[in-house]
Amino acid sequence: MIVDQGLPGQLQGTEFIEKVKGQWPSIAAILTSGYDEGTHTVPPSAIYLRKPWSLDELVAAVATLLQPGTPIHKRWIYTD
Repeated sequence: MIVDQGLPGQLQGTEFIEKVKGQWPSIAAILTSGYDEGTHTVPPSAIYLRKPWSLDELVAAVATLLQPGTPIHKRWIYTD
């Protein structure tokens, strides 16, 4: 799941991740925000991406969550 820290309402992204992982511990999580959240607020099982992030950064984060320890190789080339 990809969750923004600034969710509408009273629940923050970090709290949402913790609730979901409490029910489904195997779900991978990416926390994103335009603000510097610092590593102390990011759940240990989540990856933090500060906005604005690139598609390459998102792909790397997803790959890291799905296959920890596996080096990431760029397998595509962007063209206009």
